[in-house]
Amino acid sequence: MKYGFDLDDTLADTASVINKYAIKFNKEYLNGNGDLQDINNSKSYYYFAEGLNWNKDNIAKFFEIYYLDILKEVQIKPFVKETINKLKKEKNEVYIITARRKREGEIVEKITNEWLKDNGILYDELFINIKEKSKIVNQLKIDIFIDDSYENCIDVKTNTDAKVYMLSTKYNTGILDKQLERINNIDELISK
Repeated sequence: MKYGFDLDDTLADTASVINKYAIKFNKEYLNGNGDLQDINNSKSYYYFAEGLNWNKDNIAKFFEIYYLDILKEVQIKPFVKETINKLKKEKNEVYIITARRKREGEIVEKITNEWLKDNGILYDELFINIKEKSKIVNQLKIDIFIDDSYENCIDVKTNTDAKVYMLSTKYNTGILDKQLERINNIDELISK
C-alpha cells in the first residue's frame, strides 16, 4: 500500500505554535488584543487568520516574520512515529506531501528533513510546496491519503482514486461533510 500524509497539523502539532506566534503578531504588529476566536469550521489553511480577522497582507507579513521559527518549533503528534514506522516495517510506502512553502530557499526543505529525522519518522519521499495534492497523489498512485485540511481532502477525494481520511483538529470539527471519513488520531489507520 502507498500512504500519503500531510505534515502540518497531521503529523506535527503546528496549530499550537502558529497560534502562539499569531497572538504575539496580533498584539505587537497590529496593535490588536490578541483575542484568537475559536474557529471549528475552517476550510482554509489560515484558520488562525480567520480567528483574528486578518487580511492577506497581515498573513503575508506574519509568515515573513515567523515562518522559520514556527517550522523549527513544531512538535510531533502522539502516535505518529509508531504508526508510520509500523506501516514502513510492513513494507508499505510512505510519502510526506506538504504545502510548506519554499520561498525561504532550501532552508525549509532542510528544516523539514531534519525534523523528520530528529523525530525518527521513516518515509520514502518528501514533497514540499505542493498546492494541489491530488496531482502528486495521482502521480504516485497513493492508496490512502491523510490530511487535516478540508480543501486538500476534497481535492484528493474528487480528483483521485485514493481513500481519503480527514484528521480531526480543533479548527475543522465543525465541518460536516459526509463524503469525508474522519480519524481522530493517526494510529486509527492501523485498525482500518
